[in-house]
Amino acid sequence: MSYNYQEFIDYVPEDLFIEPSLFGSEKFLRIISNVYECDIKYAAVFFKGKPVLFMPLLIKNKRVISPNHYFYQFIWINSNIINSWSQIEAMDFFLEQLIKRYKSIKFKLPPDLVDVRPFIWRDFKIASKFTYIKDLNSLDYHQNIKRILKRNINDFSFQKDEDWDKVWVLHFNNLLGFGLRKSRVEKIISMMKKLKDNNFLHTFNISYRGVFVTSIISVIDVKCGIAYFPLIGTTTNYSEKGLSAHLYDLTFSKLIELGINDVDLMGANMKSISRFKNKFNPELRHYYEVSYKKKIMNFNIKRILLRFLIKI
Repeated sequence: MSYNYQEFIDYVPEDLFIEPSLFGSEKFLRIISNVYECDIKYAAVFFKGKPVLFMPLLIKNKRVISPNHYFYQFIWINSNIINSWSQIEAMDFFLEQLIKRYKSIKFKLPPDLVDVRPFIWRDFKIASKFTYIKDLNSLDYHQNIKRILKRNINDFSFQKDEDWDKVWVLHFNNLLGFGLRKSRVEKIISMMKKLKDNNFLHTFNISYRGVFVTSIISVIDVKCGIAYFPLIGTTTNYSEKGLSAHLYDLTFSKLIELGINDVDLMGANMKSISRFKNKFNPELRHYYEVSYKKKIMNFNIKRILLRFLIKI
């Protein structure tokens, strides 16, 4: 089959007619581009003049980057035009073109993309990862969570989009506590603030006796009906009161009111975090982080080979 690859700088041609998720939207990509000082390119594969694969790329120094682990790569495949095997061929062709153009490539693939054979065939490194997806149609929890929620805790209040200064301080310090460099944490918080300013991000908090205690940062994709929980934190003085369980439950209920069907809880790859999130009975889902680095031949080896070829 004959495919054609094209890149578009800073715009998507109108004839592509692509309805992106939040992670593929121009406004979201602009935020990431500004914070991480990279360029945006829109890459597409065409078959018989019709688009069959589309992906926005973040480019920095001839490298396709995925600057942090909080969002998935947006990938659109036109299943209405080509069959399943042709989709694999289109992806294989797409990766071939990227390898020709860029020094390195890195993607965090969405959980729905389960067939990573084209990446394997093109010598990408494949890291198998996990996340939790909570179906909000079923607010059934582990017995321990049910017991906590039945406990009568007076004097706590639930808020949405309040105490932002305290929220940022809490999550900033928590990220530092995980061992991240300060410069990296500053980028993450800067990105989150810009997402908040564009109404993509919200905080759900609990205060106890008037004191700010715990916060969930949620990125909400209204169009796709899914929310993401990239940052969750509780002040140490109140970690034993079970308020985090109440915060999850109340946030789930609020998201249902906002028309959200599923929540990607994230954090399933860390044992300490995964254990708690597992008690909300989510579905464990697989996703992949893939990377490619162009092999650069050692200068001395190249010189020896050149001499050998000249003698021949």
